[in-house]
Amino acid sequence: MPSFIVELLLQGILEFACYFVGRIVVSIVSIGSWRCDHITANVARRKLRAAGFYHLRGQQVYLTVEATQLVGFLTILLFVGGGVLIWYLGSA
Repeated sequence: MPSFIVELLLQGILEFACYFVGRIVVSIVSIGSWRCDHITANVARRKLRAAGFYHLRGQQVYLTVEATQLVGFLTILLFVGGGVLIWYLGSA
């Protein structure tokens, strides 16, 4: 299989995983007061606020798909980094 197909496949899986981890983290951290857009959502650029991270629908705050993926990626990175740190300190 060509390497670009593998790369696209891995990128898709990573984006999908980061999105769903981000959805869970956002709902827990905000205690349900913030929502996340659906993965196929298309929001008009003029409605976006704070560098495109969120928008409002009425009084409800919605994070964009990209912001949700960023939250998920940072959470995964934090857990992997913490696991590596614990492993490193435990083996010393």
